[in-house]
Amino acid sequence: MDEHGKLTKVTVALPSTMVEQLRTLAASGRVHSASFVVREAVAQYLAGLEREDFREAMAQAGADPDFLKDVAAIEEDYRQCDAETARMMPEW
Repeated sequence: MDEHGKLTKVTVALPSTMVEQLRTLAASGRVHSASFVVREAVAQYLAGLEREDFREAMAQAGADPDFLKDVAAIEEDYRQCDAETARMMPEW
């Protein structure tokens, strides 16, 4: 099992040169297996899409007057606590 749970077999189509490279890397011990490389590549790709979605959501939030009003209110509510914490922190 991997960190994401149960593994499920799927079929993917890759160029034969890429498959040969993966097999060579696996045979040399440089990577665990072709499947491992594909899992890692897909995980990185999905993480990139999630980062894009997050950036887009933050950009939308930054243009939302109600959101900005809430952020300003929260900043004001915590201004005294933040100042106290800042005084307790050593200087760099």
